[in-house]
Amino acid sequence: MDRTALLAALARTDSVRDARRLFSLLGYVPDDLPGDDATCLVARWEGFEVIASYSATPHDAARSLARKLATASRRALALACGPAELAIAAPRIGAPGITPLLIVPRAEPPALALQLLGELAPRRGHNGLAHALRVAELLSTERAGERFFRLFRAALERMAAFLPRQGGATDRRTA
Repeated sequence: MDRTALLAALARTDSVRDARRLFSLLGYVPDDLPGDDATCLVARWEGFEVIASYSATPHDAARSLARKLATASRRALALACGPAELAIAAPRIGAPGITPLLIVPRAEPPALALQLLGELAPRRGHNGLAHALRVAELLSTERAGERFFRLFRAALERMAAFLPRQGGATDRRTA
């Protein structure tokens, strides 16, 4: 995946229609089929769809759209374009809980977010179901990583609090 082209396409993705170019670059077939609920099918690949909407609050919109797609058992990716970022979610078909999100700022995205966006590209030899499973795993892995580091940091802070008060907080964390 050409990082420069991906960054340029991401920077230009400020509407649902612009998402077609971004997902075309990732290897999907662009589409433009409006839904009946302010969404649009912007790309597809082997029975897997990318459904997009625009929202001032893309986090909420992507999660809501992913829940609707899960209820309909659709192999799809929920994409919400916002003023400054994209929120991407995979439906949790048959699985309760919060839908993990990939948040990708359009300007200066972190390297990990850009890498994960690139990983959403279809792979040769996969079908729509295999791709849907891989995308769901990819997005849930990022959420688990965030949760791990948040819990690890909390445990480190608790342990550092019990160390002798010699030196500063940084010294206690590295001891």
